Amino acid sequence: MTIALVIISDGRDDYLRQTIKSLHNVVGEITERWIFDDSGDDDYRHQLRNGHPDYQHIGNGTRRGFTHTMTMAWETLSTTSEADWILHLEQDFTFNRQVSLDDITSVMRSNPHLAQMALKRQPWNDEERAAGGFMEMYPESYVDHSDGEHNWLEHRRFFTCNPSVYPRSLTNIGWEQGMNTEGHFGLRLFREGTPQTRPEDIRCAFWGRRDDQPWVYHIGKDRIGIGY
Repeated sequence: MTIALVIISDGRDDYLRQTIKSLHNVVGEITERWIFDDSGDDDYRHQLRNGHPDYQHIGNGTRRGFTHTMTMAWETLSTTSEADWILHLEQDFTFNRQVSLDDITSVMRSNPHLAQMALKRQPWNDEERAAGGFMEMYPESYVDHSDGEHNWLEHRRFFTCNPSVYPRSLTNIGWEQGMNTEGHFGLRLFREGTPQTRPEDIRCAFWGRRDDQPWVYHIGKDRIGIGY
């Protein structure tokens, strides 16, 4: 099974370099590498192409925002990528533990109702820190599962653009339009399902056990993205 690494970029090169450097902790058959850039800076895009020649680079014109970039990314991947799976990253996360893509995709192949397998991050806002983590805020929403070798938690709360793996076929249904598209896409996913899975059966998931330490860390304290 083949995997496309997809990075959504907005020009914060110091974060991007940390993200790419941390990819040594990702183990699996990555056959395509993509950077979708919304920096709005052609000089920076030239720098990206020269600095990362093993990636396919998509992006042009002025800064258009998250929704446009996600729409562009999913349309491109739907029509162009030959990968079975997408490893989706925003450019301000790092992998601080080894992640096996083979293990994740094996679980998802055995459980085709899973639209996404995300990686747990650290608590980010005041509410999450006070509760001890985002799962601890709504613990009953996350259901523990195991196949005897691997562990994951299923839920129907949201679809996240934090680091995750999802089938490339998911891009065929298209990204949401308008405002708050990450949240609205999750609502549509659970309401309408996919061509492969009935809406009532769809679940998203987090890799590992409930009390695992974070698999990824959000480092993006300085945010410049628009149009979420």
